[in-house]
Amino acid sequence: MSPLTQTSRTEWSTQLAQALVQGGYETESNLAPLLAESRATGQPLATLLIGRNLALPGVVVGALAHLAQLPAVDLAGMT
Repeated sequence: MSPLTQTSRTEWSTQLAQALVQGGYETESNLAPLLAESRATGQPLATLLIGRNLALPGVVVGALAHLAQLPAVDLAGMT
């Protein structure tokens, strides 16, 4: 497994933003400054959204899982 490059992080963040807008969870105008910050700092958009309580973790994880075509798993719910 290869490490994520800055380009692939940017692509995932862009795709996440599009998915959140298409899903009706967020607007392009709200996400644009966060995407710019993500590109400038190298932090994934998901980290910014969840870290600042701007999106529910389940929504972000669900959108990323959908994009990756993988199931989303709530590890906190597993015992």
